[in-house]
Amino acid sequence: MSYLNSKKQNALVSGTNIKTINGSSILGNGNLTLSATLPAGTMVLIYTQETETSGSTATTAKTYTLAANTYSRIMVEAEVEFINNANSNGNTSFNIVINSVTKRTLVLSGDATGTGDQFQSGGTAKYSEPLTGGGTISITTTSVSNASWKVFALRVYGIY
Repeated sequence: MSYLNSKKQNALVSGTNIKTINGSSILGNGNLTLSATLPAGTMVLIYTQETETSGSTATTAKTYTLAANTYSRIMVEAEVEFINNANSNGNTSFNIVINSVTKRTLVLSGDATGTGDQFQSGGTAKYSEPLTGGGTISITTTSVSNASWKVFALRVYGIY
């Protein structure tokens, strides 16, 4: 008998050995409704596109259409890379464009000084603004001169 007593389950008591959710017991009938209220300043990933895009001319590298939303701000970031042609000065401008307006430009360049010079550099372009009405977000390349470029990622975050 003492063996059976040592193996029995203690009485279940809400808040003692049964967890509660937001102070509500999970015992009883009916549904327990959960709602998420995130604190101001919380950032959530809305969109990510991680497929590499590359080229050597001015173009739109990646585009995302953001729907109307309730975020206080959005943040856009793009990981980019520039490679100038050997023995040539070169540059590429990477632009964050929202609703056909350039909001941020990151210029990467390399100046060749002798035979065999070739430069490869990368960076992250970032921009943030209120955009509750939604819109088209693009990463474009302009001013491409004696170079090739890569855009590794486009990410859009919502900030509450």
